[in-house]
Amino acid sequence: LEQAGADRIHFDVMDGHFVPNLSFGPHTLSALRQATTIPIDAHLMINPILPLLPAFLQAAPASLTLHVEALDHTTTNLLTKIRQAKIEPGLAIKPKTPLTKLVPFLKDILLLESGSKESTLDAKQIEILKLEVLKSVKKEKFFNLY
Repeated sequence: LEQAGADRIHFDVMDGHFVPNLSFGPHTLSALRQATTIPIDAHLMINPILPLLPAFLQAAPASLTLHVEALDHTTTNLLTKIRQAKIEPGLAIKPKTPLTKLVPFLKDILLLESGSKESTLDAKQIEILKLEVLKSVKKEKFFNLY
């Protein structure tokens, strides 16, 4: 990947609960992190997040993206914990989730990702969703959109 010029690795983590698929965990992420210098974005499609967060923080990806749908009143400080670990905090949002769900967290994130797994959106519709997210945030807020 390094020789091919990749500048970021997107690492999907699925637990079979939040989304139906099952994939990698923190040990695989840690091994990948040791094998490359390319920044890794670990996208946690898991719920609950809290029990596994320490292991993912220890694996030290460049960024850690949580799903806004998995956050509630007991998990609102997770983005702060991620930032304190010197990891870029990010949020992902499913296409059918109202964009207003992002508002309480926008000041705490450095990247934003929109998903497409729960619907039949095509690439153009996904890009329109991303533009709507951008329009809905404060203009002075700067973060990466994937």
